[in-house]
Amino acid sequence: SPRERLCATLRFLASGRSQQSIAQSYRLGKSTISGVIYETCQAIWSSLKAEFVAAPTREQWIEVAASNWSLWNFPMCLGAIDGKHVAIKAPPRAGSDFFNYKKYNSVVLLAVADSKYRFLIVDIGAFGRESDGGVFSRSEFGKSLECKTSGIPESGCLPGTNINVPYVFI
Repeated sequence: SPRERLCATLRFLASGRSQQSIAQSYRLGKSTISGVIYETCQAIWSSLKAEFVAAPTREQWIEVAASNWSLWNFPMCLGAIDGKHVAIKAPPRAGSDFFNYKKYNSVVLLAVADSKYRFLIVDIGAFGRESDGGVFSRSEFGKSLECKTSGIPESGCLPGTNINVPYVFI
């Protein structure tokens, strides 16, 4: 039932126990619980991402730029982009997909943060072997920038001038 699926998924996420252990607790097969956890996480993400991890609107991007100007004296800055390799134990038969240039297995967390260090955009789960640029270009955010559907203003005037310049990320 949906209730049991949610309970099993939350137990897995909260306890850190293995899928095998969760499967035994619910008297299910390991491959069944693996599918249940995956499908439930996808459903939770699809249902809640727009409300809790919504991409900033055009007005919010402009507020971020104003905040970067007032706090850091950096005009026209929409945020800082960086990637972080999060160490993992490579899944079975993963080959070199997760093995990064730092010589360990990882997934990449790519994020844009505002002037107060709050995440505005996140992309989590790219293979460790991928570069930040590759992760960025394949992310939803990177694609939306390329297609100009991200809501980011194209340009504006530097504070205190009539000089029109593009907004930037650092």
